[in-house]
Amino acid sequence: MKAILVVDDDEVLRSLYAEALSDAGYIVFKAASGEEALEKAEKIPFHLIVTDLNMPGISGLDLLKKVKEKRPETYVILLTSHADVQLAYDAVKMGLYWYLVKPLDDLDVLINKVGEAIGPV
Repeated sequence: MKAILVVDDDEVLRSLYAEALSDAGYIVFKAASGEEALEKAEKIPFHLIVTDLNMPGISGLDLLKKVKEKRPETYVILLTSHADVQLAYDAVKMGLYWYLVKPLDDLDVLINKVGEAIGPV
């Protein structure tokens, strides 16, 4: 089974994304912060991490950097409410798989990008 970690400080969005991915058949874990995500990533070799960009403490970009240092094979999808081409470019250079702009009007976009990255369930 393929394990995914959903990281967002917004509980409603975190649960929404996690439920959609779980319904698609993935094993989904949740974290409310970058710090919590790093703790979980130390214990579980996630196939993919879906993370919000702007969070208190460790940002999604910092999380990307730290995860790629320890587990370069882990795919990361970054979610943000601010479309920023330079940020996306810099993140891709650090190993980002994909960048999605919130709000996600269609959660199938997220599910499809996850499937492209790590394959079907």
